[in-house]
Amino acid sequence: MKNILLLTDFSDNSMNAIEYALLFFRKWDCKFFVLHVQKSSEYISDDLMTADPGSAVYKAVLEESTNKLSELIKTLQQKHKGAKYDFQPLLDYDNFIDAIKQAVTNNSIELMVMGRNGATGAKEVLFGSNTMQVIRNINNWILVVPEAYKFQGIKSVLLSIHKEQESRIGDMRTLKDILIKYKAELKVLDVLQEENEQREGALKGYLQKIFKEISFEIKSVIGLKFPDAISAYEQLEKTDLHALIMEKEQALDRIFYGSENKTISEGSQVPLLILPEKDLE
Repeated sequence: MKNILLLTDFSDNSMNAIEYALLFFRKWDCKFFVLHVQKSSEYISDDLMTADPGSAVYKAVLEESTNKLSELIKTLQQKHKGAKYDFQPLLDYDNFIDAIKQAVTNNSIELMVMGRNGATGAKEVLFGSNTMQVIRNINNWILVVPEAYKFQGIKSVLLSIHKEQESRIGDMRTLKDILIKYKAELKVLDVLQEENEQREGALKGYLQKIFKEISFEIKSVIGLKFPDAISAYEQLEKTDLHALIMEKEQALDRIFYGSENKTISEGSQVPLLILPEKDLE
């Protein structure tokens, strides 16, 4: 059984990401932990932190969110009653990132799912402002679903690599599992600043060791910036899921918010599967 963390702020965007995840993982037995983090602006933190868990102030602050979580889970159970799913509500009033880290550790989370607003989304919305914080601070598999994107099956998966990132790839079992379950084709985009035949051969050998039973093709792009290469590829080749290695800074900022020379409007148009880095400090 897979342990998957679903983040919600009860917005349409987060609900869409949850629905995408439930359709995506229908081929698996899953335990979904549905986490809502109470925003600090919605309560007086000193009152809550010093309140006894049985006190009136504590109950008043958390009762509404608890009820919303319960109703959400009832709705999900009813809508997906044919699937082999188990749902567990999680409510926290900690710092957003700390709450996620705690949920990941305490529940052996293998993958987490969150939505992402488009470029015009209000920064106050949880899943617009905090996406990059999660990617930078949580070293886990993260599925990021664009706003209003609907599940359409998985036929083609893009794995993009640049700057010899393959040396930082950790466990690839989740990606392999997805490819096998959906019988999807794997396409690898290798972005180079200059031609390097030795590297191209080494990358092919490396990937063959990882994806022993899965065929793939490598497309090398030379001289383009990473986000621009991805944008060009997505316009030419249809893909249903884009897997890429986690970056603390630089490339992912440009994917979400635009590069120096060309704005990639709305960021990636397909769901992003962020791969955890090996030996991340």
